[in-house]
Amino acid sequence: QGARGPAAKAKRKRGLDEAQVRVVAEANPGRASKAGNSGQTSKMGGLFSSARRQGDPQLRKLLPPSQVSKVLEIFVGDGSRTCSVLETLAATQPLECLAYAVIDPFEASPSPAQTHPGVSVKELHRRVRQLDAQVRVIPGSIESGLQRVAWTVGTVDLVLIGVEEDAWMNPIARERLRRVCHPQTTVLVYEGTKWRRFHGDRSTAGRAAA
Repeated sequence: QGARGPAAKAKRKRGLDEAQVRVVAEANPGRASKAGNSGQTSKMGGLFSSARRQGDPQLRKLLPPSQVSKVLEIFVGDGSRTCSVLETLAATQPLECLAYAVIDPFEASPSPAQTHPGVSVKELHRRVRQLDAQVRVIPGSIESGLQRVAWTVGTVDLVLIGVEEDAWMNPIARERLRRVCHPQTTVLVYEGTKWRRFHGDRSTAGRAAA
C-alpha cells in the first residue's frame, strides 16, 4: 500500500489538471481553435501575400521576353498602377537593379483625361518603398519629362503610358518619345482597365505593334 500511495496521488493530480484544462477550454472555446489554426492562418496569409506579389497577369503577357533594366511610366494616376507594374516585374526579376522613372504632373495639376490631381510625390515614394523598390520622379508635362529622361536615363526597355494617345499625343511628345526608345523597346498604353500595345509606328514605339 505504501508503494501504491505516491502513484495513486500522482494519478489523482493528473486527473485534477486535466479537469482544469477542460474547464478552461469550455470557458474559452475560441482560444484553442485559434491556437490550432494559427499555423494554417499563417500559411494562408503567406499564400495570399504571394498571390498579391504576382501583379497583373494581363500585363505580364505583354512584357518583353527578357528582363528589363529601365522602365518609364508616364501618367501614374493614383499610383496603384505603378505598384501593380512593380509587383508584376518582381515576379520574374529582382527590383534592386531596376531603373524606374515616372513622369507625371502629380499635385500640380491633373494628368490628361483626369479631372483631379493624382497621387503626391511623397505618397508614391511611400507606396513603392513597401515593395522594396525605388522610382525616379520627374514632375511636369510629358514633353518636358521626356526631354529630361533622354538626358538623364537615355533609352529604356519598357514605356508605360497611363492614358490613351488622344489625350497626350502631339508632334513634340511623339518626337521625344522616339528619342527614349531603342529598336526593342516595348511601349504599352493603358486603355480602360487593361494594357495594350501602343498604336504607333515602329520608329516611335520600338516593339509595339503598328
